[in-house]
Amino acid sequence: MTDPSVKQLYGKWVKLIFRRRIWNGYAITLIYTIIGTVINLAMTIAAAYPLTRTDLAGRRLFTTMISLQCF
Repeated sequence: MTDPSVKQLYGKWVKLIFRRRIWNGYAITLIYTIIGTVINLAMTIAAAYPLTRTDLAGRRLFTTMISLQCF
């Protein structure tokens, strides 16, 4: 037979899974992650594209500023 404390713990997990607030938390986390990823991707593309242009004024300074953040 199983230990009663294991059954009690399992029951608590089942109650937790069926709580609406838990799923709302997961939904909010997923939304923040997706929106943050899209914004980060847009900002990275906006910063990377001009750096591919060799005739950009201040390109070396901009590249240095970005590279220094890596350290």
